[in-house]
Amino acid sequence: MSILLIILKITGILLLVIFVLAALILFHPVFYRVRGEVQEEISAEGHFWWLFHLIRIGFQKEGGNMRIRIRIFGIPKEFGTQRPNVQEKESAFEEEACRSESEPETAEKPDAKEPDLTVSGEPEYEFQERKPASKRKHKKKREAKDGFKSKFAQIKTELTDSGNHQAISHLWREFCYLISHLKPKRIEAEIVFSTGDPSMTGTVTGALSLFPVIYRYDAHIYPDFASEKFYIKGSLLAKGHVTMFRFFVSMIRLICDRNIKRLLYKFRK
Repeated sequence: MSILLIILKITGILLLVIFVLAALILFHPVFYRVRGEVQEEISAEGHFWWLFHLIRIGFQKEGGNMRIRIRIFGIPKEFGTQRPNVQEKESAFEEEACRSESEPETAEKPDAKEPDLTVSGEPEYEFQERKPASKRKHKKKREAKDGFKSKFAQIKTELTDSGNHQAISHLWREFCYLISHLKPKRIEAEIVFSTGDPSMTGTVTGALSLFPVIYRYDAHIYPDFASEKFYIKGSLLAKGHVTMFRFFVSMIRLICDRNIKRLLYKFRK
């Protein structure tokens, strides 16, 4: 009897742990914070964190440099691309030039191979072998392009088919549902712009004033009617959060829809 009680206790503890983990995954929000600035160059940075900062993703873009940092349960991982500086390129080029000048030129290169001579004594070059390779390369590109066009035409046909209207409308409803929960809860913006034409600048300003984001959040947009050049300068800050429960509910609704299943079957076929 005591063994049965121990088994029941262990089972209850495991079920409680699984329930707590599932509740955290579904209902603990994913927070995000994105900041961007447009001056001479575009710079942006953002942070996403989940489960009490146990999972954290950040990115930073400044000029041609891009860095992505991922931290999962305290284990960091960083990716990035960096545009080489022009001065570094010039110094590397100068070093290669000095190195080539300091090395003596040899009359014969060890890696050079003499071309085979034909019976007439003229060198025989392999021009004929390059043409079929280039033709095969162009043929593969053309086949890939034709395949992409046919796939795109098939997708367009299925999306515009009247029989798939209910599935498309359901997908659109779920997309709007997710966007409504993904939208930022706080926005701060200071933007100055000019289209180069005063009348067009006024038209764009009037169109922007119709969007709720302008008067609902702390967003300020200043048109420049005096400038004769097109430019956009300013800064933007957006904060928000969303729970995985929203995505889970949307996915369940899509899976249970027969029209969505029929549309996916057509694509697979």
